[in-house]
Amino acid sequence: MTMSADAINQARSLGSITGGPVIGGLEVPDAWVTDTSKLLTPDGRQLSDAAFNECLNNAPKTGATGRFGDTAVCLGKLDLHVDLVSQPNQRFWPFQWIELALYLGLSALLAAVGLWRIQRRVS
Repeated sequence: MTMSADAINQARSLGSITGGPVIGGLEVPDAWVTDTSKLLTPDGRQLSDAAFNECLNNAPKTGATGRFGDTAVCLGKLDLHVDLVSQPNQRFWPFQWIELALYLGLSALLAAVGLWRIQRRVS
């Protein structure tokens, strides 16, 4: 996904607690985003912390509006992108049911092993 200034302004978070070049809360229409890469340069390498922090802390004043304003414009000029992993929205509930079945199955197995061990020790 190309990171234009508009796309960056639509994200929910920018940067990490360690100051790393990450962006969070990106949305894809009719999809459930499960993973987002760090900000990547046009050649696929991770954006350097120095370049990211330069835009974050010393973005040229353009008068841009939006959640991240001038920072989004500065980062947008770097021609960045991110790799997204997503699933179509219609897969959300089937995944939830599969996960529930796995947890219930593992719980039943653990309970059965526990009961078997207790009965074996008692007799």
